[in-house]
Amino acid sequence: MDRLIQTARILSGWTIAFILSLHLAAHSAGIFGLEAMETVGEAFEEVVRSPLSTWILPLALCIHFVCAFNALLRRYSFRSFTVYQWSQYVSGFLLPLFLIGHFATIGISRWVLGMDIDYELVFLEFWGVPIDTLFLVSLLALAGVHVGLGIWFYLQSKEWFVFYKTYILFILVLTPLLALLGVIAGGREASQREHNLPNWAEQVRSEAHYSQDWEETREIGSGLAIAGYLSILGLVLSIRWVVGRRAQKQSITVSYPDGQKVSMTKGSTLLEASNLAHIAHAQLCQGHGRCSTCRVYVAEGEELLEPMDEAERAVLSRFRSNTNIRLACQARALGNCRIDLLISPELASVQASGGKQRFISEEKEIIVLFSDIRGFTQFSEHRLPYDVVFILNRYFQEMGRVIEKHGGYLDKFIGDGTMAIFGLSDGMEKGANQALKATEQMAETLHKLNSELTSDLAEPLKIGVGVHAGKAIVGEMGYKSALTLTAIGDTVNTASRLEAMTKEVGCFMICSDLVAQLAGLDCSHLTSGELLLRGKSTPLKVWYTPYPAPR
Repeated sequence: MDRLIQTARILSGWTIAFILSLHLAAHSAGIFGLEAMETVGEAFEEVVRSPLSTWILPLALCIHFVCAFNALLRRYSFRSFTVYQWSQYVSGFLLPLFLIGHFATIGISRWVLGMDIDYELVFLEFWGVPIDTLFLVSLLALAGVHVGLGIWFYLQSKEWFVFYKTYILFILVLTPLLALLGVIAGGREASQREHNLPNWAEQVRSEAHYSQDWEETREIGSGLAIAGYLSILGLVLSIRWVVGRRAQKQSITVSYPDGQKVSMTKGSTLLEASNLAHIAHAQLCQGHGRCSTCRVYVAEGEELLEPMDEAERAVLSRFRSNTNIRLACQARALGNCRIDLLISPELASVQASGGKQRFISEEKEIIVLFSDIRGFTQFSEHRLPYDVVFILNRYFQEMGRVIEKHGGYLDKFIGDGTMAIFGLSDGMEKGANQALKATEQMAETLHKLNSELTSDLAEPLKIGVGVHAGKAIVGEMGYKSALTLTAIGDTVNTASRLEAMTKEVGCFMICSDLVAQLAGLDCSHLTSGELLLRGKSTPLKVWYTPYPAPR
């Protein structure tokens, strides 16, 4: 049921946003004059006045507000509200007061009095009257804030958001601003026409089939509609207050790893507990269950949480997590519990601005690639620090592109070395194939880089690469701005040692036999061997790849 409500809210919201964008586009045309405004407005009339749109918009508005009322009733306290939530709710519940007046003006004039409303008549009757001008500006501002915030935080949980967020923000801010400027320009032009053209006002009213009863009928209709809305809102708030008062008598405690304890109303979400105590808790989608950044590990009291619904289960299924992992924004506590936050707000911000992390800390089968520049210590001793940094940055830039192009996750740069992970989401076979193809292209790219830097290098750069496959612990590690997705374990250590062995063997790459098998590598032209690595009791079968000749 919760997922159905969430889907209904999203679909109705996008419907409202689409129709609103048509109106704002017509308003924006006012920048170029009333004639342009009327032309664009008439072009959109076919869509806005169509029977489908006539019924869809009111239906979408009703569904959206029913979903909002439902969310309001399910909240036991407003103290845990974030600034975003206050902005969204306040603008959302104020908006109908202005929309009702707008619909009453348009609907009564067209369907009751048979008038033909256009921009000229609206500006003639309302522009210049302080209360009506304030009404128009407030309606645009509230609509822009509410719809803009909704779109921004909905899209923020999408993987591609980071690449387009600047453009999205630009559009969300510019669209209502242009509409406001268009309305101001149109209103001023209408005032000038009324002042300079004596018969203009009469002509506009005549063409619109103006009715003397319009003002009175509009005020009565909008007054009744506003009274009805305020009555419903008052009833919902009263019910919520009664339910909240009863629930407050049944408080529970949520405990955190640092010993902090938060008392909250029974039935509230775990995220509300964090917000209530001002505990930094990642929540990219602002508690709508569309991302997974608020997830927590329930150390104690998991059985005292409401069962997962379908929406929460769908989000967490990506992590193959156990039942003790819950979305804090969806998990409602019916008793005392203790939780650990799995993602810090700092890391969530990194993800929103380009991070690729998608995993709870877990044991996972992956492919690990290590590479290192040969003789770099001697290379750097005879150069200025600036030159060393310049060459290193060029090298890292080119190698990083190759790794990402072949589906690898660039874990870290260590001095002049590189660590990359493959197979995080594509499986071992594909990951092994991607790693070996990346290695091959790294050699080709290095040849090109050496050619470009001939004047800066006494000798061409050489690298060694080690690739191994196996299980490792993959998860978020670090502190604050240094948080990142990485892997630790024997597989990582083995890949690093294989890379180090390329110096002794004098080859370009050493990969384990497991990697070769997973990738289906043709080893007929390669040399095999067995290496007894430090800390190992049994030799590891490997394959050596010589330095490839320049192409």
